[in-house]
Amino acid sequence: MLELPMKYLLVLMTVAVFGFMSNAAFTAAEPKVTPSKSKISAKERRKILDKADKPSAAAKAVLKVGDPAPAIVLAKTVKGEPINGFDRDQVFVVEFWVTWCGPSRETIPHLTELAKKFSGEAKFLGVSVAERDPEAVAPFVAKMGDKMQYTVATDRVPSGGKAADGFMIKAWLQAAGLDGIPSAFVVDTDGKIAWIGSPASPEMEAKIEELTSK
Repeated sequence: MLELPMKYLLVLMTVAVFGFMSNAAFTAAEPKVTPSKSKISAKERRKILDKADKPSAAAKAVLKVGDPAPAIVLAKTVKGEPINGFDRDQVFVVEFWVTWCGPSRETIPHLTELAKKFSGEAKFLGVSVAERDPEAVAPFVAKMGDKMQYTVATDRVPSGGKAADGFMIKAWLQAAGLDGIPSAFVVDTDGKIAWIGSPASPEMEAKIEELTSK
């Protein structure tokens, strides 16, 4: 009577031991899965690059209308008469642009019209800033031809610095709390800031007319 239960018990023990060993072997052989790091998409990468190349707004505007205009520090003049400072009894327009900016390109012909209209009374300086490729400025200006008829220069960036570290960006745009391009400053005959805003605004032309009227 006891013989059958003992055999049955031995069978159960054998099956249990075999099952345990098989499970252990499977667990040991199972590869560990390490969560992979999420990849940065091309769109996100462009956003990062764009943000790094764009001027950052100053926490607080310290350059305002009525203040003396900052110095002009440029890398090189690409087209027109070099402008390195402000002459007395002369109105100046200092405009900031970049080759890869659509609004900048659209404003260029308008600035040329204003430069012709106020020839002899106001000087126009277009400063290229935040360029991803500084070498692209000269070919761009050459391609614009007669559409860009005023002094064009490039910002001076410290050796090893980023495009957004240029002197003109910091001394003018960031100091005025601006983070948009194109932006322009009108400097009066006393070397003081008379107006700040978009070069496409009718207010800029009106301010130039006011300052040059006799």
